[in-house]
Order: sequence, then C-alpha cells, then structure tokens
Amino acid sequence: MRIFRFSGLVVTAWATMACGHVVPGAGRDAHGCIPSAGYVWSTLHARCLRPFEAELAFVPYGNTSQPVLRAYIVLNASDSPERKAELYLPGHLPAIPMIVMDAVEGELRPVLMENKAQGIEVIKAKDDLFIRVKGQLLFVRSAG
Repeated sequence: MRIFRFSGLVVTAWATMACGHVVPGAGRDAHGCIPSAGYVWSTLHARCLRPFEAELAFVPYGNTSQPVLRAYIVLNASDSPERKAELYLPGHLPAIPMIVMDAVEGELRPVLMENKAQGIEVIKAKDDLFIRVKGQLLFVRSAG
C-alpha cells in the first residue's frame, strides 16, 4: 500500500481493493476475463469477448420507460460446420446458447435462431430481426 499526500489530503492506493470496491480492469473472473472492462466468457468461441462489439445489436422493442439496455448476438465462425450463436441479454449471464435454423422459403416470419428449452427465438419480419422470449417480443434490430 502506498500513501500519497496532495495539499494536506491523504490518499491511499491499494493494489487490490480490499474493501470490495471494483477498480475498472482490476478483477478477473474464473476464465480470466475482465468483467469491469466489458469482457465475458464465450463458450462458443472459447475466449473472452465483449458482446457489445458484436455485429448483431438489438434495442428494446416498443415503447419502454426502461433505460436503453441492448441485447447482443455473437455468431460462430462462418467456416464452422456447427451453426450456433450466443445471445447476451441485459442482466443475464452466462450467454444463452442458440441454434441457427434454416429459414423456410416463403414463410412470413421465419425463425432464424432458437433455444427451445428457454423459449427464445430470433425471428425475421420484413427486414427487421426480433428477439422473442416466451412469446413476447422484447428486442428489435431494424434494417433501416
């Protein structure tokens, strides 16, 4: 521990905050990811990543008084034989595994991804993508 003096004030610097305060970039989780810097473990990619850097970002659907919390989908590598994705919902860790589906030609609202066990689907309507949880539309990704 170091003690610094500035204009009569005493400031104590801790290498690790013993009192439980989170110092950005200081703590690591069981996988070595730094949550305070936005990193979480991706089982799909077997590495730490920041979901908000994903290509597929969704905003809340409809009129909401909630703060703007986004949902993110991370896809596996395009050359992978497995067609999987991970869904990151606000306040929900770990990521929810999703299976990428084949869209049926001519279907009005095809299911593009799903997790049957949790009742989650990603559907397409016109050019927009929607995340539906147990029948309720919660997030949208607009094409325009």
